[in-house]
Amino acid sequence: MNTSPKRQRGLTFTSFVFGLALLGFFLTIAFKVGPIYLNHNKVIGALSALEETPGMGGKPQSEILSFLDKRFDVDYITYVTRKDIIISKDGNNLIVTIE
Repeated sequence: MNTSPKRQRGLTFTSFVFGLALLGFFLTIAFKVGPIYLNHNKVIGALSALEETPGMGGKPQSEILSFLDKRFDVDYITYVTRKDIIISKDGNNLIVTIE
């Protein structure tokens, strides 16, 4: 049997197809999970901006929701709606929960 390195080059067609299928699988997962991950980070950023805004704890709930809606529109956040936002107060602290 002749197994010299000169004759063994490249991939077989089966190896090439398997490699493409594996690459396609990981790209599909990245395209499915990526937007959700980015939206999560943008929601965290909007909540951080809310936290850093002075005097937000004394404002009514409608103004806080309006502030968050504007941030969500600017950042193209599509997975969070007004129904997902829960605003409550604990003494002087404002608690904003997004489910």
